Amino acid sequence: MPKLLEKHKVLGGRAEIIKYEESPDTWYYREKLPEEKAYRTRKISNVETQLEAEDAAILVYAKLRSEPVIPREERIKRDELYEIEQSSPHLSSNAANHDDGIGGAYLLSDRSKPERSNKFINRKRRGTDIDKAIDEHLARLSERVEANELKESTFKEHMQTLAVHLKRYFVQEGITKTSQITFDTFTAYPLYRKGCSKLTKNKEARHIKGFVDNYLAKKKLVDVDVVSNKKLVPLSKIKQEDLDANPAINDEDWNLINSWIRNTYLKQGESHPRPSVHYWRYLFWHFTLIMKNCGARPVELLNLRWKDIEIEDVGRISQSKRQEEIEELEAEGIDVVGFDEEESNAWAINESALGREQRLIAHIFIRASKTGRQREIPTNLGKAFIRFKEFQEKYIEKNQLDLTLTPHTLIFGNPNNFYSKYSYHTFTTSWHKCMTALDGLLNGHKFSERPYTIYSMRSTFIENGLINKMDIFLLSRVCGHSVDMLQRHYERIDVKERAEEITKINYGEKKKQIKKIDLFD
Repeated sequence: MPKLLEKHKVLGGRAEIIKYEESPDTWYYREKLPEEKAYRTRKISNVETQLEAEDAAILVYAKLRSEPVIPREERIKRDELYEIEQSSPHLSSNAANHDDGIGGAYLLSDRSKPERSNKFINRKRRGTDIDKAIDEHLARLSERVEANELKESTFKEHMQTLAVHLKRYFVQEGITKTSQITFDTFTAYPLYRKGCSKLTKNKEARHIKGFVDNYLAKKKLVDVDVVSNKKLVPLSKIKQEDLDANPAINDEDWNLINSWIRNTYLKQGESHPRPSVHYWRYLFWHFTLIMKNCGARPVELLNLRWKDIEIEDVGRISQSKRQEEIEELEAEGIDVVGFDEEESNAWAINESALGREQRLIAHIFIRASKTGRQREIPTNLGKAFIRFKEFQEKYIEKNQLDLTLTPHTLIFGNPNNFYSKYSYHTFTTSWHKCMTALDGLLNGHKFSERPYTIYSMRSTFIENGLINKMDIFLLSRVCGHSVDMLQRHYERIDVKERAEEITKINYGEKKKQIKKIDLFD
């Protein structure tokens, strides 16, 4: 047996990701077969880091739930038949012979079907193994992911709830069969999950109810009173203080965060022996700049392609440059008259206007959003997108990669892996490094004790829009939120920012006396 190089537990200890010394650049997934002294192993392709392997392990686990575990005796018998007849499919524990694609991870699949018994069984009375029921439900959800009927991120949330938390809860409650589930089985679940937020508890409650309604009920594995119980998993009452996660970043803290990413994190990456490290840190810097200034969700940015960006030069008038040009014309004997003063932040479409300077705005087209509605976000990020694209082209040329940037290339993709997506975990890990480095230096949000997260950059854009009196209906459209959602989750504005409006006194003005007309006089 090959010697292990690395081994890390995943899925709450239910499986492992490993590397062998003979293939140090390849990750494998393995899980112990129940009641056997053996493992089931699958190769995970298209991943480089431990974080990416951990992320892909969830999909491998789900895929294996739809594959039957073949007893050892049957495997030996089948292999012997293969050697004789050369006709049956051969299951290899190497897992490197075949690749079956699923979400960027590739697994070895055994397509054989278990023999079905003709004996009738009263499934509701005897029940089904609860772990098996959960695995089959997740296998169905995995098929919906492959059919593009369910987002991969949503599937991973269901996976975490059911395969990890719910299975542990059943162990605690002593439930091993579906027939043991009653109308009050999940009453204690919120107490079991006491360490997480109310919003997380309610989300997990919906996942569990979906498992009961869409699998157990349809298979008739639970009684009617279980299915009809609308409060099967108690929901937590959400108060305003429960919505203070992902607080907006104040200007002082943002300057510290941006400075650390650009001047420390990125600079250290320049001297790293692996060019891919410097590339990632340059990408992360631009990811944070763009997210903070456009308010898009992280997953929306990860799906952006170059065809989704349109850049325009709308121009601006520089008063100092304008004055210099006027003086130059007058020195040549040309009188400059009839020019009105223009605001320096206004658009200057006329390219021949005196004092005009370049101002690039970028229109970001969000085609795949959380709400399913497409939208357009105008931003002042034209230079940032151009700079990052030029960096990508130089990186490809310098490292002699067999790649070409096209309109369909993912903006935040990985060029070292044919521009496939970086895992979201990779982004959150870099953000956590930043927060750790600046621990004790950040003031935090005035109305929240929560730490800054990646989503805080979206909150920052929204709160800045509200403070700057952006029309709330326009802001809700740009952000892909309803007005009610904006007010509930994001309006944590420091009243001092608008104190002038509140304390305004019109000195010397008399109160207007408006004559009222009585219709019945």
